[in-house]
Amino acid sequence: RSRGLGDVYKRQANFYSIFNLPGRDERFKIPIINYLHWLAVPETLKYQKTTFVRQVEGIILSEFTGLNSKWAKRIFMQNLSRMRRDKVFSSFFNDKTFRIVDEKLQPLYLGSPLNEIDEYRKLDYDELARNSKERKLYKEIFEKVESIKTIVFNHRLMNYTGANEFIKYIKRLSKERKDFLVWLTDPNYKAFFENEKLDVIPNLLRVETLPWKVYIALLSRCYFSTACHPTYSAWSLSCVDTMSVCRPVLVPRAFAFPEIVGEDYELFFGSDLNNRETLWVHRASYLLDNESEARRIGLECRRRVEMLFDWKKIIDNYIALFDKFVNRDFGEETESMRKLAEYIKKTGAVSKRDIFNFMGWSHDFNTKVTWQRYRNYLLSNGFIEDFSSDKVFFRHKVVGQRTIADTLEVPEIEITFLDEKEEFDIEFIDEQEEFEIQFLDENNERKSIAKVWECPRCGHINDEEHYFFCEKCGFRNLETMD
Repeated sequence: RSRGLGDVYKRQANFYSIFNLPGRDERFKIPIINYLHWLAVPETLKYQKTTFVRQVEGIILSEFTGLNSKWAKRIFMQNLSRMRRDKVFSSFFNDKTFRIVDEKLQPLYLGSPLNEIDEYRKLDYDELARNSKERKLYKEIFEKVESIKTIVFNHRLMNYTGANEFIKYIKRLSKERKDFLVWLTDPNYKAFFENEKLDVIPNLLRVETLPWKVYIALLSRCYFSTACHPTYSAWSLSCVDTMSVCRPVLVPRAFAFPEIVGEDYELFFGSDLNNRETLWVHRASYLLDNESEARRIGLECRRRVEMLFDWKKIIDNYIALFDKFVNRDFGEETESMRKLAEYIKKTGAVSKRDIFNFMGWSHDFNTKVTWQRYRNYLLSNGFIEDFSSDKVFFRHKVVGQRTIADTLEVPEIEITFLDEKEEFDIEFIDEQEEFEIQFLDENNERKSIAKVWECPRCGHINDEEHYFFCEKCGFRNLETMD
């Protein structure tokens, strides 16, 4: 927000999502900053060759493409080398392609919101519950976790995340001891709950998916978490979550994990599949028997997060990308941009709604992309200055010693309702100008000023800025599903 960033589009960073970006216009170069949230790995590349080609095309079209570990970039470049030798797809790639991808594809870590985490992990179930039903549930699970040392498997219950490996490890640990509880944070994957393999776990915490605050508070009361990926891992945010609440993690010495916890981490449990089970059981028993050691290692984990993954620090990397690629000259002026610049200069101070009305734009998704292109162009060329963080207003930029506020004062306004039809009058108090604005539809009734919708999940009334997802709980507006 502080840098004027407009919209973030949740799209997979490939050729089609960029080429079909809503509002894309060949007259202007839209700078694209990609982020690869998943990638094909050597074990699955043979099934995902076309997808991989599209990802490479997306990288080439972008100004910059981030992904969340150095290890992930190495894997991507290895796959690119393999594809250059592929009989079918080799013609798509050459040395120039390799150089461009190597330059544009760079590690860009995801962060941990330590301020929020430190606030939430101190909360008790009474403070977290919103009603009596939640209070009863949270009381039960919090008391259960606080009464026994809890091991967390904080991943999806899928084969590729090592869920079967984890169950195998727990089965062997259970033969030696039963003084622990297991929390699987993905309890909605019914195939695993219906699977008899879970019966081998002596104490299993079964609970619905929890809100973020409750999840952090409960995680901070657990003992340690583990990752048991059998073949690959891109970046384990779940491990960073555990480290953020001062708890240790058990991870293999493989994939991206050494990058997360450090090369000299004490709780690795093997670099190959042959002896992992034995080492995992040994490390788990060591932690369960040595509470002071678990606390010490947990504090070291927290210090590593503070050093490398605190959002307050790494957000500067994202801002630097924005300053480098987005806030800059967008090309030739067009008649419509000159027209808009003159309108802002003549009017003095205008809102986003004023601009949309002046340009004859509707408030739909495509126009929002067009607006971001215009706005960035006008900002970067010094036509306007964005001076409000709450409600977006724009003023013509004045060059010289005097400030914008000194030069263009916005008069105070008074809003008065005139009658039961809710026509209303906006009157400038300083009497510079006086006029009436009526928002009426064809039936002479008041029109809705903004496109609003009520979230069916939480009841929050959302304005047009949050038309696609609820501002409060993130629920998707069902009217936009198409």
